[in-house]
Amino acid sequence: MGDTITLGLIENVDRRTARYILHKVEDMNAISPDILKKATEPKKQFRKTLSLSDIEKKIVEKHGKATALLMNCYIVMNREGLINEN
Repeated sequence: MGDTITLGLIENVDRRTARYILHKVEDMNAISPDILKKATEPKKQFRKTLSLSDIEKKIVEKHGKATALLMNCYIVMNREGLINEN
């Protein structure tokens, strides 16, 4: 394997949570401009390096450089209670 990614996240999460969020990015729908703004505003970013499984590698390849932004959008949506976990 050997593939890794370093992400700049707006919240200090552990690796397990970061992986969970990475997988949730696949299920995200359209993101409102307000959420995008909140996801890009914070000055402080927490660096998180993950070794990628084959499935995670495909997710990162699909979303490219937007992967961390989408993960940050998920974090914002979760903070604001917009995520429904069933």
